[in-house]
Amino acid sequence: MKPQSIVIGDWSHDGHGLKEHFLFTSNKTDSELRDAFRKSCNLTGYVFDVNGPLPNGQKPKARLLCQCEDCWLKPEVLDDFVNNFGLIDPRISEDAHPIFEGDSYDDENGLGLGTEECFKFIMWFII
Repeated sequence: MKPQSIVIGDWSHDGHGLKEHFLFTSNKTDSELRDAFRKSCNLTGYVFDVNGPLPNGQKPKARLLCQCEDCWLKPEVLDDFVNNFGLIDPRISEDAHPIFEGDSYDDENGLGLGTEECFKFIMWFII
């Protein structure tokens, strides 16, 4: 198992400067994790960056968690993940996936995620 990390927040140092490093271990290489991430982007149609197309060159459905202070999964995005990709809806189920334990909250904007929940959601997305 190899220790790895993901940075959530201002990883590029061009904004608010707040970021948090999340360490994890994986039996996958960096390359395998990047490939899994790209495949998930292509499969779902979502990206986590402010520029560019999906890895397959197509236009993304939406850009997730990539702007300064953007910690929301909008209702239509949550619906898509629930209806098409097996996410248990945290808005209606007490048995929701553990990624939504902690600082997540919902209102008319959708589901707001804390930094740790953003990390957990991205890890769920990759797997």
